[in-house]
Amino acid sequence: MTARYDAIGIGFGPSNLALAIALEERGDTGRMRFFERQECFGWHRDMLLPDATLQVNHLKDLVTLRDPRSSFSFVNYLHEQGRLIDDINLTTSFPTRLEFHDYLQWAAARVAPVCDYGAEVVGVRPVGDGDRVDALAVDIVRGGVRESVETDSIVVENVSRVERVVDATDGVTQTIRDESRGTSRELEVDAVVFATGYEPVSVDDLLPALAGRFARDERGRVIVERDYRLRTDDAFAPAVYLQGGTEHTHGLTSSLLSAVAVRAGEIAESLDARRVRGHRGALAGALVGNGVS
Repeated sequence: MTARYDAIGIGFGPSNLALAIALEERGDTGRMRFFERQECFGWHRDMLLPDATLQVNHLKDLVTLRDPRSSFSFVNYLHEQGRLIDDINLTTSFPTRLEFHDYLQWAAARVAPVCDYGAEVVGVRPVGDGDRVDALAVDIVRGGVRESVETDSIVVENVSRVERVVDATDGVTQTIRDESRGTSRELEVDAVVFATGYEPVSVDDLLPALAGRFARDERGRVIVERDYRLRTDDAFAPAVYLQGGTEHTHGLTSSLLSAVAVRAGEIAESLDARRVRGHRGALAGALVGNGVS
């Protein structure tokens, strides 16, 4: 029997973790489920170098800019770990990556029941009658077994990283991993330059079966509403939310880690508003995939 959820989140990095917390604090997790390919929570593990620090203030955590009173704050994490006084006495407001990763793991453990680890999303298909789309079928592989679940909404996270670099006499071979697809490829180049800019993965590549239902601007880019929901045609009932890849509509800072708390709150409010307007399900059946944060 195909499981059915009101909302599904693809991936469980900081963006969807912040959303899970926002919904938890609203008492709205209900029939929402997140699916994460990794066997346990992890965020940029290859960047957890000794003494490496974040480039954002610790108050730009998963919740504080949305609700400074939240028990999921970095300050409360320090308090529960018995390190609050030590942190206050430091001369910096920028935590190490190791400590912030531990904070994220601490927060993820508190909402663990809403996430299935070791479950990779391999496809999203429309479900409906004729041209009308009432729900989305999400194909998942876990333990080598393929299964499907259904929902009415989604949020997407796009990112790639260099897995390996091999220096040779006639150039450099690097292995690049597309985190959104779970695939790797090798690329031979003359040199490798690591920079801070990036080109977001196309939503059309991530959700090819749904691409024709998304509204476009004059340059062919998807139109993203203020609440991070993709604008679709009138016959498409599910809601698809983006967590990342929204720079052309929400500005260059929309992909930063510091935006996850406020964005999570806005998506949670949007899901709640859909429920109030009478859409089916406690969270109005949303599909939420992972973004760049």
